[in-house]
Amino acid sequence: MTSNRSYNNEDALQSAIYLAYIFALNKYTVVKEMTTGKGFADVVYIPYVPNVPAMIIELKKDKTPESAIYQIKEKI
Repeated sequence: MTSNRSYNNEDALQSAIYLAYIFALNKYTVVKEMTTGKGFADVVYIPYVPNVPAMIIELKKDKTPESAIYQIKEKI
């Protein structure tokens, strides 16, 4: 979906996530770089169907999943 020159590019990764979750458009509004209380969330899926959980995606390179979870909790 992207050239090898844009490998590890955040925009390319966001596009890949968007395509991976394309089916979610039936239940979610997708917001890229959503403003949060203290920063930006990389990709947010906001449900408009009842009883469907929201999804927050925080992209990290060379870091642990725990660091992404920590950042999400700190920036909300």
